[in-house]
Amino acid sequence: MGGIGLSEVFLSHNHKDKPWVRELHDALQQQGVGDIFLDEYAIDPGERLIPALEQGLADTRMLVLVWSASAAGSRWVGLEREMGLVNHLAGVTARVVPILLDDTPLPGFLRLFVHEDARSRTLPELAVRLARSLEHARRPGGAV
Repeated sequence: MGGIGLSEVFLSHNHKDKPWVRELHDALQQQGVGDIFLDEYAIDPGERLIPALEQGLADTRMLVLVWSASAAGSRWVGLEREMGLVNHLAGVTARVVPILLDDTPLPGFLRLFVHEDARSRTLPELAVRLARSLEHARRPGGAV
């Protein structure tokens, strides 16, 4: 894949949650979601990390924030969360979907969004729900 371009879904996560996020990526692809920003697939070797992440977030229709104790303690996830919320308020990112991997509470404004719980749904179920939410986000006024 590689290279920066429009991504419909941006998967924000901490590297400790990467194995689960890879599985989510694959499950989303099985649902027909093709434009997914997952750092290891979307950023080519030698690219500058910060501009690549900024571009990925700037172009995304849905920010999926994989939330865990590891994510809560990550400065990178914090920066992606902040940029995603700014983009949502600006009308760029239609949906923000937190996915809980553990009991770590959602911070601040993230509590305003309907979240998914990976402890009570299978990966295929989550992928179906995210693909359906993405379909709604593609429609005019999909941010609502």
